[in-house]
This record gives sequence, C-alpha cells and structure tokens, in this order.
Amino acid sequence: MSVTLVKNAVKSRTCSAKMINIPDISKREYWDKIPADLKEKLVKAGEESLQKQWSVILITDRLEFARTGNRVHYEDKSFSRRQMLCDLVMAELIENKGRFTDKILEGIFLMLEEISWCHPAHDIGVPKGYAEAIADTKEPVIDLFAAETGADIALAEYHMRPVFNKMSPFISENINESLRKRIIDPYLSRFFWWMGDGRSKLINWTVWIIQNIFLTVFTRPEGIISTNETQEIISKSADSIDQFISGYGEDGCCDEGAQYYGHAGLCLWGCLWLLNDAGYDMSPVFNEPIIKNIGNYIVKMYIGNNLYINYADCSPLAGLRSARDYLFGKACSDTSLSSFAANDYRNQTWEEKLQRSENNLWYHVLMALNHKEMLEYPVQNIPPQDTWFESTGTMIARDDTYTFAAKAGNNADSHNHNDTGSITLYKSKAPLLIDLGVQTYTKKTFSDKRYELFAMQSQYHNLPTFHESKASIAIKENLEKEAESASKREQSGIIMELDGSEYKATEVSCILGDNDSSLEMNIAKAFDDERIKSYKRAATLFKGSHVEIHDVYEGSLSCTLSFISYEKPEIISAGADNGKAVKIMIGDLGVMDIFGCDTPLIETIPINDKRLAIMWKHNCYRILIPMSDKEIRVEIR
Repeated sequence: MSVTLVKNAVKSRTCSAKMINIPDISKREYWDKIPADLKEKLVKAGEESLQKQWSVILITDRLEFARTGNRVHYEDKSFSRRQMLCDLVMAELIENKGRFTDKILEGIFLMLEEISWCHPAHDIGVPKGYAEAIADTKEPVIDLFAAETGADIALAEYHMRPVFNKMSPFISENINESLRKRIIDPYLSRFFWWMGDGRSKLINWTVWIIQNIFLTVFTRPEGIISTNETQEIISKSADSIDQFISGYGEDGCCDEGAQYYGHAGLCLWGCLWLLNDAGYDMSPVFNEPIIKNIGNYIVKMYIGNNLYINYADCSPLAGLRSARDYLFGKACSDTSLSSFAANDYRNQTWEEKLQRSENNLWYHVLMALNHKEMLEYPVQNIPPQDTWFESTGTMIARDDTYTFAAKAGNNADSHNHNDTGSITLYKSKAPLLIDLGVQTYTKKTFSDKRYELFAMQSQYHNLPTFHESKASIAIKENLEKEAESASKREQSGIIMELDGSEYKATEVSCILGDNDSSLEMNIAKAFDDERIKSYKRAATLFKGSHVEIHDVYEGSLSCTLSFISYEKPEIISAGADNGKAVKIMIGDLGVMDIFGCDTPLIETIPINDKRLAIMWKHNCYRILIPMSDKEIRVEIR
C-alpha cells in the first residue's frame, strides 16, 4: 500500500519552525504550575546526577565492538551521559536557580567532543574493520543515537538558551556548528537507507530518526537554518514518513512487536505532532484509520500486569505507557488509547513515571507538562477484544482466564525470528507457554549468523521440528554454545524453519467468535523441504474452557513438537504406550493433555543472558513431544 498522507499535508505551506508546546526556562507559567510532588522528584533526580561523575569514553571502548562484537560496554557509557543530561536539565527547568547549569554545560560539551554520535554497531557508512569504530569525521553517519544525541543537545540548548546567552554567545554558537556538521548537512546532502528508496519496507529507524531531526531543526533560532533548507528537510522527511506508513497494513499491526511500538508507532506520532507544532495541520492525518490503528495497536496487545504479547526480538515487558501514548490517543480522538495510557501512568511508581533510563529529553518534558492531566483523565475499563491482524497473520483471543496468541504470517518480519505458526499462552495473566524473546544484542545478532542464535530458531518456539530419525533431535546440555551453523544443521538432519518472506503460512483462516476463536494455517512452506508435504495447525481458544493445538502432518520425516514454558513442567502420566493421553503439569499454573505422541522429554533452558533475565527470573523449559503418528492434539487448561 502506497500512501502520501504527510506529503499532501505539508506541500501547500511554508514552515514557521516554531515549537509552541515546548517552553524554555524563561516561560515560568509552565514550569511553576507543575505539581509540587513531581517538582520534588525531578529536583532530587537532578541532585543525584549532580553528584555523579561523567563517564569516560575511550577510543578503545569504540574499538571493542569491532574486536569482540560487544556493544553494551560502549553503549552503557554513552547512554549514562545522556541520562544524566536529562536529569540535570529537568531539575534546572523546575528550580531555575542555576545550581545545575555548569554540570549541564559539562555534559553538552563532553558530547560535542565525542568523535561520533553514531554508535559503532551502526556505523555502516565506512569499510568493515576498525574504521567502523573510529568513525569518519568528514562524513558523519546519522543513526538512531546520532539523531537522538543531536535532539538532546538541541533541546538542552533551547531550554537553557536564555541562561546560556547571558553567559556567553559562544555556547550556542558551538552547539549550532556541531548540529550543522553532524545532523543538518548530512541529512540534506546524503542518502541513508532509513530514508527509503521507494521499494524497501522501512522500520522504526525512519520515524525515530526523523522525529529527532525535527527536534533539532525546530529548536534552532532564526538564521541558523534557512527557510529553503527547512522546506527541503520537511519535504524529504514527509516522503520518508509516508514510506514508513506504507509498510503497515490498514489494521496498524507493528510487525516489529509491542516493544518496538515505542520507537515505531510512537515516533510516528512524534513526527506528526512536531509537524503540527511547526504550523502544518496534521489533524486529517491523525483522523486516518491506519494512523488510529497504529496508535491503538498497543492496547490490543496488552495482557495485564504490564505484560504484552511478544514475538520477534520483543520481550513481554514492552515498556510503560507515557505522555506520548496519551497524546497519541488525544490526537486521534481515541479515548481508549488515552485512557489506557493514563491509567497505566497512574499505576506506576515514581521511579517508573520518571523513566530515568530514557535518553530522550523531549519525553521527559512531555511527561512533566502532561503529568497532572494524565492523573485526572477518566478511566475506561474496557477490556481488549479478540483481534485479527490480517497484515501479519496474528490472532489474539481472550476470555476471563486466557490470553492466547497465534501467528501465521512469514519469516521476514523486522527483527524476525523464525516463528511462523507459533503460539503464546497466558493464564490468569501469568506466562504458561512463552516466546523467549532475544538475547543481548551483539555483532552477531544483526549479521548473516543471526539464526545460529538459539532464540531465533523455530525449534525454540512453540513449533514442530523435523528430523530424519526419532533419535536425531537430542536435548542440548549447554545453550551457551548456542546452536549449530546452517551447514551443521543440515548434516545433523534437523529441519527447522528458514528466514525470508517466501517461508510463510498458507491456507490461513481466522474466525473470531463468542464461544471460540481459532486460527488455521498450513506451515509446511516455512520449512522448504519437499519431504514435508503439509503441516496444518489449528490453534483454538474454547472460551471458558481451554486452548487446543491440533496439528496434522503429511510427510516422510519424523516430527517433534517443542513447547517453551516458564514454569517447570513435570510428566504426570506418560500414557502413550497404552493409548491414553500424556499429561504434563506446568508448575502450578496449568496442565497439558497430549494425544498422539510418544513419551515427552524435558529440557532446561538456562537464563544466563542479561537481556533475557530482565523478564525471565529463572530458567525456562522446552517440552519435546515426539509425534507418534501424523496427528497430534494438545489440550491446555
């Protein structure tokens, strides 16, 4: 689907480049009316950062990614600077006594001295090797974090400009020069893949970066960026935003998953909101069904207890709702989204409301300015309904006990895992059958070796795995060694799903009903092996009763089903030999009755990775269920 929503909205007007909804420190009518308890918390956060030392970033910190693939050590140091800057600016905006000003200047100028704002993992504009860590200062690369750093520095200067101008005119001059060199000129003169070529599908990078470029551009004083340059930036960005929107189906489903909604859907809102502030009327765009659906997607993915349906690289902990979600709902006249966001915000602790790990200063400003309104917004206790996202082949079905998701689609999603046909199940808002998510990002994560990582593979989702003999699917004793390479997988005779748009579900049918909701599909094509002629799966929630997975297989290979659980499974009855159901208890949460299988095996999945451990506080488990014939039925209660 090709759209021109934003291009049509901006083509007939000259930008005024005024940010009427972002008051600087001199606009005391905004900052003084913030509730006293929030003021106290913001000043306290600033005082804590006032006592901290700025991180020291060495060139060897950048080299580490090229040498070992580790990106976390550099990123931790980089992010800590930006987080401290946010704390300090917010505290000074509230207090307005100059106590935090020197420390703010230290942070800004430390960032101005960084060799690059682009992280080594993203510096794709240079040859492979150490150069990608050192960076080419003559041709700065704009990645997610370069754009966000530019926005943070630009906003800090904008908010503090009345103070800085009294200190020295060269503060803002230095900042403007650096923003020109690292953000404005590269954006105007160069092409980056996230801008869109009119053919490739765009991801969160597009709107995340453009939102931050708008924050940089629209906060510059008159004369720093010419009217023609501003118009060119608006026109170029409008085309990219429209290409990003075109990658969505009309149902608004984010194929990157709920955790990326904050960088995809909400940054789209940010782009449109900032254009509206700059003088363009975005109300027709916000009223478009596709934009409303992109916004409301996060409501439909919610389980409860701060958990969301997850797939791809996402965790069930998809983030806390904030002023951005709330304002997206208001812009679209979607009271369900605004109420959902406001209610989530109301229930957060002070630590959660402040979101001090968030690097974007604008988000903190929006929180402070909308805090009181969100606390007072009327609550709508409307439970999410069953949902069918046809664009991604994702069904979510619910009753008073279960939240059940099944995914058809294909294996070419952004941040893809090979998970076509997989399911997830929550009972009483607790994880019963899960999608693990992704390990800590390294160089390998976004390389041609991505699918050597076990969490990306179909055999570590709730899916079948095929093999040449029943003995060939062995339990792995040490996942730290990860999985075999593609060539070794072929040699071992294990057949898993492959990545790419051609590896997909066919014969897809979804029916949502009052008594039951089901998704049926044939996932044989996802494996691309002629020995797998058909594999039909019907995934059904019988409301008020149970969930059923009914698989029918045609082919010459042996088949073993994998189910991933969070609670420890125990085989209660291995009745396969006498024709009875195999019964497996999953902790104290649920029970599986399995018909048509041989005796299952249980594998422990150690949770040693820091990113996985954020959600999964103890080991997880893989239940391996050999299919005894060509049909298997699993009832889960």
